Amino acid sequence: MTFPIIHQPTLCALHGLPAVRFLLCLCCLLGGGILAQPAENINERLQAMVNELWQHAVTTCWSERTGLFYTRPPAKLPPTGVYISEAQYRRGEYRTAPYKKGDENSVGYNLHGGGTGTEDCSLFTGPLLAAMCDQYAITGDRTVRAEALRAFKGLKCAATAHGCPGFIARGVCHEDGKSIFAGTSRDQYTNAIYGLWRFYHSDLAEESERQDIRAILCAVADKMTREVTPENNWSFDFAYGVKDDRGVGKMYEKEHLLTLRLAMFYAAAWDVSGKQDYYGRYRAALPDSLAGAKAFTEQPPEKIKWSSPPYTVLQNNEAFRLIYDVEKDPTQKAAILDAMALYTAYVAASPHFAPAKYKSPRDHGEIIGGLLLCPTYVMPVESAAILQDDIRKLWPKGWAGSIFTIIPAYWQARIRGYFATATPPSNGGRQ
Repeated sequence: MTFPIIHQPTLCALHGLPAVRFLLCLCCLLGGGILAQPAENINERLQAMVNELWQHAVTTCWSERTGLFYTRPPAKLPPTGVYISEAQYRRGEYRTAPYKKGDENSVGYNLHGGGTGTEDCSLFTGPLLAAMCDQYAITGDRTVRAEALRAFKGLKCAATAHGCPGFIARGVCHEDGKSIFAGTSRDQYTNAIYGLWRFYHSDLAEESERQDIRAILCAVADKMTREVTPENNWSFDFAYGVKDDRGVGKMYEKEHLLTLRLAMFYAAAWDVSGKQDYYGRYRAALPDSLAGAKAFTEQPPEKIKWSSPPYTVLQNNEAFRLIYDVEKDPTQKAAILDAMALYTAYVAASPHFAPAKYKSPRDHGEIIGGLLLCPTYVMPVESAAILQDDIRKLWPKGWAGSIFTIIPAYWQARIRGYFATATPPSNGGRQ
């Protein structure tokens, strides 16, 4: 009989549970029990299912022209003709009302592309690129580079196709490879920057790609410097000079967690360029970022409920992880880890963020995947079972948005030692 591999961190998470609960959770983690599949390594099968989900995502929701992943097949995305022009945006000829399903005439006047399938391309493609870096780090399989390049091409397109330096679009038209909705958000930026930064430090990347990433991250930092000012309500502008209409581009507030994103953007640019101006701006934003993490954990639960959706867990810990990894001063590095651990522990203990509260695998992936980015976090067996169950539910052809978050969560779990297979580890990537 071949027994499934359960890695030591998972067993640690089981320690201390009552005997009956221990056995029930263990059986759940193993996918129904050892006896049900006596000759199959559950973890090997889980990895195969994740790889098949990736291939499904590529064949159904990835655009060869743009390199971006969309939440619907390209054939069902808005055609070029419904996007409005740069001149129209600059004249203010657009609406901010949501897209009306089935009404193509409303698409072009939707600032953020809501409901079109193009509104979260950068948000999803960034973590997928990071996932490919994790996969390579675990397997050492050089064929993963071709898959990573799919996502890299998409993020590069989102940052350059429109000709606005430092702007990262939500998505790009799959037909002409350049038309965009002018709106975006710090959420799109955060996931895109994290994916690009991970790829930059992975052995999967070549120097030409690192040069492209350096240019993109520096352009973003320069845009923040120009536009994130008191006069602009601490927000950056959307494409073509369009102003932030709902606060989703706001990057600074005193002793507020959102300032962490600003610190992250500058830290990423400093890390890849070595420019001291970016370093100074990163360190200037850091005190309010760390104080904001503490303040967040002291908020009333009812305020957290309305201000912090599940996707913020992934994004906040991406920001924390990036600045933690690039920081060189031991004292400051320890302070960053303390703040990250405090935030992570609060989220892990909060009923609002309990994965079991949410039905969507997308939410599970963003919560669990985000928590796993913290080096001090130990994944409970219940969360591991939810992640495994989500993979099985989505396989072989689940909803794209959920696949896009479950794949990164799975490979982040693998980096942390969960769901280990017989495949020997490699040092092929940075984590």
